[in-house]
Amino acid sequence: MLVTFYLTGPFSATTLSDTFTIVGNPGAETHTGITKSQLLTGHSITFSDSVTGGTVTATNETCEGTQVTWSVTPQSTPTPTPTPMPAGKCYSLTYSTIPSDLAVRWMDFEDDTLTTSLIQNLQSMDNGNGTYTTYLCVKQGGSYATPVCVSPGITGIEVSCDPYLWSTDDCTCTSAGPCSIGCV
Repeated sequence: MLVTFYLTGPFSATTLSDTFTIVGNPGAETHTGITKSQLLTGHSITFSDSVTGGTVTATNETCEGTQVTWSVTPQSTPTPTPTPMPAGKCYSLTYSTIPSDLAVRWMDFEDDTLTTSLIQNLQSMDNGNGTYTTYLCVKQGGSYATPVCVSPGITGIEVSCDPYLWSTDDCTCTSAGPCSIGCV
């Protein structure tokens, strides 16, 4: 730890001592031969981190043994606050049948990649009434923040999803899990 010592105030003009010894404790880390002129402009000394204070002692004949104590005022180190990852947006699509070559393209929230997949290959939930619902967790704030349809297949062109419309209830999703069975 770096500590800077100054001779200031009334002592700077009136002290008769020309040389000083500075000791850091615990450990008796001793630095001798420090001059008055060094202390008037500020003199830095490196001590081990365990030092919590010590003494400054005059060492010339006139003031031999005159001593003042010093201590370290610990500076707290701020703990960095992690930047929370913005939530993704949960999109769902409910269908009874879906064309086998209809795909969807979106920016995947969990791995931040542009993803294209056949809709029929996505995990879906059987609603028990002849319909199925699939969910996507889509990264917000960039391109493909809303799912788009692609046909034919994953290498096709972007097309209208009508009548297969992705919807959102403004639900969010996080990396704790993808959108599924309802929103987070």
